[in-house]
Amino acid sequence: MLSYSSMLFQIEWLAYHYHVLPLRRLIVFADPHSRTSPEPILNRWRDRINITLWHEKDVYPNGIPPPPNPKKKTTKLGEHRARQRRFIRNCLQTLHMEGRAWVVLTDTDEYTMTNPRILDPMDPLSPMNYTGKQFDLPSQLDSGSVMKILKMQDVQIPQTGQHVYNNPCITMARKNFGTKAAQNDDVTIVGYQAYNFQTIHWRYYDKTFKPGKALVNLKELRFEDISSHPSVHRPIVDHDICKGKLTVPEHQSVFVTHHYPGNLEQMLFRVYDARGDATNATAYRIERFNQYKKFSDLYESETIQLWLNGFVDAVGLDEAKRLLEFIGLPKEAAYLDVETNNGAEMTVSEIVDDDGGSETKPSMASRNDPDSFSGCLQIMDDNHFLIEVSHSKLLFFLIVVIIAPYL
Repeated sequence: MLSYSSMLFQIEWLAYHYHVLPLRRLIVFADPHSRTSPEPILNRWRDRINITLWHEKDVYPNGIPPPPNPKKKTTKLGEHRARQRRFIRNCLQTLHMEGRAWVVLTDTDEYTMTNPRILDPMDPLSPMNYTGKQFDLPSQLDSGSVMKILKMQDVQIPQTGQHVYNNPCITMARKNFGTKAAQNDDVTIVGYQAYNFQTIHWRYYDKTFKPGKALVNLKELRFEDISSHPSVHRPIVDHDICKGKLTVPEHQSVFVTHHYPGNLEQMLFRVYDARGDATNATAYRIERFNQYKKFSDLYESETIQLWLNGFVDAVGLDEAKRLLEFIGLPKEAAYLDVETNNGAEMTVSEIVDDDGGSETKPSMASRNDPDSFSGCLQIMDDNHFLIEVSHSKLLFFLIVVIIAPYL
């Protein structure tokens, strides 16, 4: 599978989680090899979200990652995962020292929500089913719907028997969506085409669930509980704290994360600047896009799409258009970055100031609201793919793509 996180995905990710969680504090770590900076997009949110942008020296003591282990073959994927573990640890430690509570740990192609099944009073996930009480349960239309569920003391996690209220660590089912699109691509929403929204365009997902992602409650953890080498799937390694299986089926998960693919235009953007990808990158990415169509066994309801109407109602139409500008459009988003930097593409280290990060201006976003979420988000370049397949399979594919036309 491909891991594809980017500046252009970040536009929807920020708006979505600002409304649904609600996200009010964010630490971003940009991949040091990125050609573009997330700064122009982050700047849109300075008065709404307290944002800090980190680079290498904020993650490593001297700004230099440790050298590769000579006994192990280091790959780009391995380097990324090592950097990711270090970032998650430092981010959680920083948020803990700030006195933050709930933290979401996902990528920019992953969207967290309350499982819609919880709204069905007959479903085992619904507190109305196992308590016999009536609840006014929030939907995706409501601002902060995830936090509202977390504050309900009756909501339980079936796989562990725990309550979500004041829980230190909750594993979420992760639903992998394929490249079989919905049939509403010609619809215009907030002035933008539905095709450009991950949460609207993709509606079919794989019946096999992958290792989940997590919500962490730092208020329920000691500083020393934060793992030295946390996994993005299991950020708190202590199984007495982060209970339950790593892979959670949807019917046992109060919260779920949707993992979306990019559309073909996004996958092929800057394909010849792939910096280390396979030689025939265009053919490879088209093939992988088509392979993703097989991850389309189940049809997703329209529940997640409700967030957009709720977001527009909350911030106003004009503000929504400003915050969503260039959503899903890789060329336009990249141009925004170039234009912001006076026509020259700059690395993250050149853009971020010498004090280690770009802080928000004093505003409502600087408050430590106990009823809000924080996030640790690692940003990769807008065409930087990590190929998570075996070398033998990749070599076989390249032989077929490159050699076959000449046979």
